[in-house]
Amino acid sequence: MLDKLKLILIYAAAFLLQCTVFNAVAIFGVTPNIVLVLTVIYSFFFEKLDGLVIGVIFGIIQDIFFGQVIGISALIYLLIGLLLKLVRTGVYRDNKILLLLMVAVTTLAYASAYWLLNNMMLQGSMSILYSLKRVPVSIAWNYVVLLVLLPLARRRKGFTV
Repeated sequence: MLDKLKLILIYAAAFLLQCTVFNAVAIFGVTPNIVLVLTVIYSFFFEKLDGLVIGVIFGIIQDIFFGQVIGISALIYLLIGLLLKLVRTGVYRDNKILLLLMVAVTTLAYASAYWLLNNMMLQGSMSILYSLKRVPVSIAWNYVVLLVLLPLARRRKGFTV
């Protein structure tokens, strides 16, 4: 129970940092998606589903505060987390190139799925190219955040390579 509380506090701190501090240091108007990075870490490197579940909860919170439709981020975090749970058994997880590829794919998947679901539900007309133009910077940001958070995650009980 104490581990789950610590994980909730980690996600809460990440959410607050993402909404406050990182907005002040945005590069080209892009901030890292720390909740996505935490969901990636806890889905890929930990066997339990705690990180996935808490990621979904914070996806709902993120949509309540910033989204036009509630549930889009939560659904995307859920799908990404489940996909990483499936992939984690078949790959060597301590490879920096794999980590970069994983962050790139999940960041692109998040941006694409968010655009698709948002446009379907709101019948918006925003171009996919306009929506994806910031993805390369977002991938770089998320990779840097992953490299900072991964050594901290290694200290937690349940981390597997």
